[in-house]
Amino acid sequence: MILQRPLALTATIAFTVVAAGFGLATPQRAEAAAPPTVDPVIEWNRTLLQLIRTPGVQPATVHPTRNLAIMHLAIYDAVDAIERIGAPYAKGIAAGKHASAVAAADQAAHDTLVALYPTHQADLDSELRDDLTKIRNSSAERQGIAIGKASAKAIMTMRTGDGSDASPPQPTPGTTPGSYRPTPPNFVPPVFTHWPKVTPFALNRANQFRPGKPPALTSATYIAALQEVQHDLQLR
Repeated sequence: MILQRPLALTATIAFTVVAAGFGLATPQRAEAAAPPTVDPVIEWNRTLLQLIRTPGVQPATVHPTRNLAIMHLAIYDAVDAIERIGAPYAKGIAAGKHASAVAAADQAAHDTLVALYPTHQADLDSELRDDLTKIRNSSAERQGIAIGKASAKAIMTMRTGDGSDASPPQPTPGTTPGSYRPTPPNFVPPVFTHWPKVTPFALNRANQFRPGKPPALTSATYIAALQEVQHDLQLR
């Protein structure tokens, strides 16, 4: 457990990090509140990073940033329902006036991680129990738990069927100009080839800001770029 900055501000920072990666508008800075005994945002982020880094735990075809975004959006919405630190990501999460934001954040993080990593539920349950025992107000805890559950459920519902569990198509290597070729030196197969079809977190469509097609291989623009690269390689 970590002694850290006020929870509302930490949740805002966590949401800002997610927003920076997914194009979301960031909320205004929250007013300072009484700091909690522990910082669930940072604690659960470390738990998720540990899961991601453990060999064989993170699904090979699911990019880790998806799970990071899901967990932190759930935490953010849970805290926002109580502290009103900005606009919610998911709609319709009711809040109790005196709910514990710490309990809400703990429960939201726990529930999303259990949904994403069900084989690790026992460890996640144990971590949640340890966190909730430190909350003294039982009524505030119960309200916070309910809000955390609702927030996690809302985010997981939004991401169900987003295409992240599709089988990545494998392009066929070719030798003609413009064909896909494995990258040296290991020539490993490409990964996350299905990700362009995964539902974005904030964009209207995955190709919203994608650049146009590259110039034709026979065009003056392409030839000039190729000669520039060849010249740079000769100078090395």
